[in-house]
This record gives sequence, structure tokens and C-alpha cells, in this order.
Amino acid sequence: QFSRQFKKQTGTSPYDYLLGIRLTKAKELLKNTSLPISEISYQTGFANDSSFIYFFKKHEEISPLKFRNILF
Repeated sequence: QFSRQFKKQTGTSPYDYLLGIRLTKAKELLKNTSLPISEISYQTGFANDSSFIYFFKKHEEISPLKFRNILF
């Protein structure tokens, strides 16, 4: 019931909402720090670097490293 109410209020599932928060945090860290990808992966709750890179590419259509390089 929580999931249905949450989706009704936000238009997204709790899971997708949390993934969005993690993606936003990862992009902030890529933009504003020089932390290695492995540390950003850890800080945003991914099990390993490859999971993070796969997730980031899937949603942003660019690798985290390329995302960072475009900004600088």
C-alpha cells in the first residue's frame, strides 16, 4: 500500500525515486570533486564500480568519466 500511495503522490515508485537521488548525488560528486569513480560508486551505494558505471551509462547515455571530462 505504501508503494501505491507513494507512486500516486510522486508519479514514480520508491525504488526509482531512490535511484534518482543516487544518480543526482553521483553527478554532483563528479561535477564538484576529484574523487575517483570507485569512491563515488561507494558513496552512492553501489556494490561495485561496474554496477555504478552500468547504471550511470544506462541513465545518462555516457560514462561517468566522460561526463566528468565534458564538464572540465
